[in-house]
Amino acid sequence: MQTPPGASKENASDFALTIDVVSLLHRSLFDHAVIVSSDADFIQLAVHVREQGKGIDGMGEDKAPESLQTAFDKFSTVPMVTVKAAPAAAIKKTPPAPVKKPLPTKKVVAQSKFDSPLLLQLFDEVDKDKPVTVQDFGKILAAKLPRGYLKGHGNLTTYLKKSGALEVVGGIVRRK
Repeated sequence: MQTPPGASKENASDFALTIDVVSLLHRSLFDHAVIVSSDADFIQLAVHVREQGKGIDGMGEDKAPESLQTAFDKFSTVPMVTVKAAPAAAIKKTPPAPVKKPLPTKKVVAQSKFDSPLLLQLFDEVDKDKPVTVQDFGKILAAKLPRGYLKGHGNLTTYLKKSGALEVVGGIVRRK
C-alpha cells in the first residue's frame, strides 16, 4: 500500500490498508479477503472481518506470531524473498502498452443455497437470555457452515433475510 510522502511514519501503510478493508467491508464489496503480512497489528482487523461474517485468509512468514495466524480463517506461510535492485543503467525503458478499455460484462455470481433447518437449529442453540446480534450469529455460522455460504448475498443480514427462516430487526436476529 503506497502512502503519501507526508505520511511516511512506520505504520502509515498499515492504517491505510485497515481503513480500505473496513470501508470495503461495510459497503459489502467483498465476501472474502486475503492479507499478506506477518505483522500482528492486523489481528484486530482479521477478527473484525470475521465478526462481520466474511472470510479472511492470511499469508506471511514463519515468524508470524501464532496469535496472528489463528486470527485468520486460514494462514499460509510463505518464504521470505529478497530482491536486489538492478543498476539504473541496466534498466531498459520501454514505452507503456496502449490501454484498452475492457468490454462491459455482467458479473454472474452463483448464490449459495440456504439450509433453513440448520439455520433454525443453530439459532435455537443460542442462549435465549439475551438478544442474538447479527455479529454473534455470524460467528456461529462461520464455525458451522462451509466457507462461501454468503456468496452472492452480499452480507450476513441479506443472507438471513433471504433465508426465509430468520429475520433481522435492528441488528437482532429473530425467528420468523
